[in-house]
Amino acid sequence: MERYLNRARAESFLMADGQEVEVSVLLRIPAAEAYALWLRQCWGGPALVGATRSSYQGTEKLSVLAPPDQGNESDRIGSVHYELASRGWFFHGYKAMVSFIPDAKNTANTLVVWVVKYDPTQTSIVLCCGGTMLRLLTRNYLKNQLQSLQASP
Repeated sequence: MERYLNRARAESFLMADGQEVEVSVLLRIPAAEAYALWLRQCWGGPALVGATRSSYQGTEKLSVLAPPDQGNESDRIGSVHYELASRGWFFHGYKAMVSFIPDAKNTANTLVVWVVKYDPTQTSIVLCCGGTMLRLLTRNYLKNQLQSLQASP
């Protein structure tokens, strides 16, 4: 936990309740480049705390940005945190953390771990088989986003 640049926020997120979905991918680029690539391709909007974007779940808002150090020498973990700003049909709320973990043996590689924790609405529990379908859809969405990073030049 001490490797996180924003340790308090990472610890708070990991201790929070909620149904959890996690996906990861290994990128053959340094953590700072992986961070910039994720913001550009997955977030797709301005990278400022408080910035919002529309998604199929509702409006999401960036709450914390902890960019990884430039260069290949640091083993510190950068992260992005965002949350649901307006309630949708399927969630009372959710939080997400994307971690950019430098490979301990080769800092030119980065493990990107994307975790979403959510509180489903009664509607989503009824329509989505107790949340199973919602977890499957969320996992597939996140997985496709991370695979697009792997395919990037």
